Amino acid sequence: RDLLERVAASTGGLFDPKAEDLFAFDEDRTAWKAEALWPWLVTAAACLFVLDVLLRRVDFARYRRRK
Repeated sequence: RDLLERVAASTGGLFDPKAEDLFAFDEDRTAWKAEALWPWLVTAAACLFVLDVLLRRVDFARYRRRK
């Protein structure tokens, strides 16, 4: 119990909070910026598509047989 109280005090948290404290709106601790994920997902999908086409079209066994 003492350890949890010290951890809560050192991180700015609350030890044994009430329910109304958990759901209280705190403007300083609320994140307001939402970042769009679609550019990252489209880029990942395009890279995976190119990799998929490359792996299907290139015959890697042929290169292994030459050596």
